[in-house]
Amino acid sequence: MKMFRVIFTLILLIGVLAYCTGQSMTPTEEKLTYEKLSKKLDKGEDFLLVDVRTPEEYSSGHIPGAINIPLSNIVDAFPTQDKNARVVVYCKSGNRSGQAQQALREKGYVNVTDFGGIPNWKGPLKTGNDPK
Repeated sequence: MKMFRVIFTLILLIGVLAYCTGQSMTPTEEKLTYEKLSKKLDKGEDFLLVDVRTPEEYSSGHIPGAINIPLSNIVDAFPTQDKNARVVVYCKSGNRSGQAQQALREKGYVNVTDFGGIPNWKGPLKTGNDPK
């Protein structure tokens, strides 16, 4: 009985610590690097690349192939209802893309990856409103 109490207390403590620090109990996902994203784009892999910055920021320079859905519209204007769709989000610094990732996950999208900020992209940028 005493061993049960110790184990229960440890499990409870781990849960409380995870909750208080905001850390997930799930394994951390692998970071999507420039090299990995570039390979996905070169191979023509099927995924949505979403720039969550404002339309003005997007038109000033975005990753080729990215569509623009500002963070404020990310849930309401998302182009697919397929909750298994592979999605990569990015923004200026990584803050809004993290919020977009969280919002989409809360809506049930399970394959959302945060690329972070556009400075992580080492390739050329496309200007204007056309994704390609």
